[in-house]
Amino acid sequence: MTAPSKHLIVYADDDADDRELMAEAFQKYRERVDLVLFNDGAAILRYLSRLGLSERKPCLIILDLNMPLADGQEVTRQLRSMPAYAETPIMFFTTSSQHSDHTFAERHDAGFITKPLTFTQMDGITEKLIDACDRSIQYEIRSAR
Repeated sequence: MTAPSKHLIVYADDDADDRELMAEAFQKYRERVDLVLFNDGAAILRYLSRLGLSERKPCLIILDLNMPLADGQEVTRQLRSMPAYAETPIMFFTTSSQHSDHTFAERHDAGFITKPLTFTQMDGITEKLIDACDRSIQYEIRSAR
C-alpha cells in the first residue's frame, strides 16, 4: 500500500521567529503536509515560477505583507497573473490592521489573518489556514492526526 502524497504549503515571511512559529504549528500535520519556508517575497516567486507542470503545486500560499525585495501585495499581484496560481488560495498572515490591506486581500481573492501574540493562539490560526484549502484537501490533511 502506498502512502498518500503530501500536500504542499508555502510560506514567506522575513521574520525568522514567525517562520519558526508557523513550522511548529504545522508539526502535527507533518505526515500530510510539506511546509516550505521562504524569507522574502522574491524567493517564493522564484520557487513557484520554477515549478514544472508535472510537479505538485501548493494547495495554499501564506504571505506576510511586509517583506523585502517583494512584499506580499506584489507577490500576490504576480501570482494572480500566472495561470498556474490564479486560483490557488492565498492567505495573508500579518501584523497589519490597515483597512487598505484588507481591501487589497478582498480584491485579490485572498484571506487575511492577524498574527497572534502567543503560540497558544497559533493552533486556531493553523486550522483557519487549512480551511482556506480545497475541502477535499482539508479532509486529507486533517485525517492524518
